[in-house]
Amino acid sequence: MGFRDISEYWTEPAVPQTANANSLRSIVQAHQAWLSGGSEGVQADLTNLTMTGVNFQRVRLERAILVGTTWLESDLSEADLSGADLSGADLRGVSLLGADLSSAILDNARLDQCWLTGANLSEARLGNTSLRGVNMERCRLLDAVLSQCDFTQAVARGAAFHQAKVFGCMFPNADLQGAIFYHTRMHLCRLHSLRAPGANFSSARLQDCDFMQAEMEGAQFVGAEITRSVFARAMLRACDFRNARMVGSDFCGATLGQARFGAATLNMVDFRDADLKNAREMTGDQLRQSRTDHTTTLPNGNPGPYMRRSGAERPLLR
Repeated sequence: MGFRDISEYWTEPAVPQTANANSLRSIVQAHQAWLSGGSEGVQADLTNLTMTGVNFQRVRLERAILVGTTWLESDLSEADLSGADLSGADLRGVSLLGADLSSAILDNARLDQCWLTGANLSEARLGNTSLRGVNMERCRLLDAVLSQCDFTQAVARGAAFHQAKVFGCMFPNADLQGAIFYHTRMHLCRLHSLRAPGANFSSARLQDCDFMQAEMEGAQFVGAEITRSVFARAMLRACDFRNARMVGSDFCGATLGQARFGAATLNMVDFRDADLKNAREMTGDQLRQSRTDHTTTLPNGNPGPYMRRSGAERPLLR
């Protein structure tokens, strides 16, 4: 399906006192001509403009300069904003369903309560960006760079963060059920009380991250590197940690029943007060690498600490 001419979806009144409908229409049409290489084309520059009730469904504004723009009650569904500079933009509550924001710059932008379902933010840059309560189910963030972003209570079920770089971001109480973090690098992120059953962190690098009280039943951590991270009191039943390298991480009070640990490295992992009953593929060497005490429930259902040649590494049920 191609992009429609702007006259087909223009909604009036669309702009505030700082610009009129005709001038904004002309800017967008000139930008589309610029994208097509026309001699009359001019790159759109809407810096600091405020727009109200704009219907920009499927509009072409790729590589546009949209710094500091405000979009009140606007619809940018399926818009092409790839490569656009949206630094400092206010997109709160805006519909960006299926929009293309690949390679866009969204530093210091506000996307709280915005609709990003099915949107593409691959290779986008988000720094100090607020996405509180955003709905971004099935959103793609492949190779995106996310720094100091706030995803509090975000709904990102099935979102794809493949190979993204995520630094200092907050995800408390977010819903990431089935989200994919394959080969993602996460550093100093706070994911307290996250809900992410079935999420896939295979081959991810998780360093100094806080997953305290997270609900992650059935999540995949195959081949992941988990360093100095906190999973205290997390629900990790039936998770897959095979071939993971876990160093100095805190699993105190975590529920790990039926989790798989084949060939995992558990160097200085803290399992005090953790429930490992029926954990699978654990060895005595792995348990000796980790920290257990009388509050630990070992794979065979007995209390710890683990004693060499006790057989407590074998699950109660096979």
